[in-house]
Amino acid sequence: MKQLVLVVDDERFFRKLVMRILAEKYEVYEAINGYDAIEQVRRLHPDLVIMDLAMPECNGLEAIRRLREESPACKIVACTVHSDPQYRVAALESGAQAFLPKRLIFSQITPLLNSMLNSGNRPQSRA
Repeated sequence: MKQLVLVVDDERFFRKLVMRILAEKYEVYEAINGYDAIEQVRRLHPDLVIMDLAMPECNGLEAIRRLREESPACKIVACTVHSDPQYRVAALESGAQAFLPKRLIFSQITPLLNSMLNSGNRPQSRA
């Protein structure tokens, strides 16, 4: 049985690209903002969530904090286009287990997920 991954991003094109990369190895679902992510996690109980930080309505940081409270076993990878290190710090302090800049996501998301889901490692950041 494939592990379940939820991709959360308000940018449809980016979300669909990430889903396509992951679909061969994982069962992949999508959410368009933080509120949608919280509802999807309640319904699907994913093994891992890839969470954009900058989204309208409910941003990624707020969604991460709420998911930590409601689903502490769910692993979360935060991602953003912003290069300021404060985003990485804020994401990890909010409860994400890892941070991956969007500029690296296409080259590093598969090895990162393999590490987090299969070996129990807990990576924190990819610069």
